[in-house]
Amino acid sequence: MYAVYFFAIAMGAWMLWQGSLAHKPFRSLSFCFFLLFLGNIIQLLLMPLIMVGQNIQAKHSELRAEEEYNTTQSSYHDIEAILKHLDAQDQELLRQTSYWKKW
Repeated sequence: MYAVYFFAIAMGAWMLWQGSLAHKPFRSLSFCFFLLFLGNIIQLLLMPLIMVGQNIQAKHSELRAEEEYNTTQSSYHDIEAILKHLDAQDQELLRQTSYWKKW
C-alpha cells in the first residue's frame, strides 16, 4: 500500500503544482503518456495485492464455512440425543399410564 500511497501523492502533487502553483504549466503530449504510464503502474501494483487479498478472504470464508458445518453437525447430534431421551420418557409415561389404568 505504501507504493500506492506514494504514486497517489506524487500524482496529486503534480496536478496541484501544474494546475494552480506553476506560472508556466508544463503541458505536453509526452507528459500525458507519462501520467497514463504511472496509472498503469498503480494498476499493476494493485492487481497482485487484490488477488492475494481475495485468496486470503476465500481461505477465511472456507474455514468459517467448515467450522459452521461442524457446529451444525454437533447441534444435530445433540438434538438427536435429546429426541431419543424424550422418546424414552414418552414410552415410560405410556407404560406407567397403562399400568395405572389396570388398577
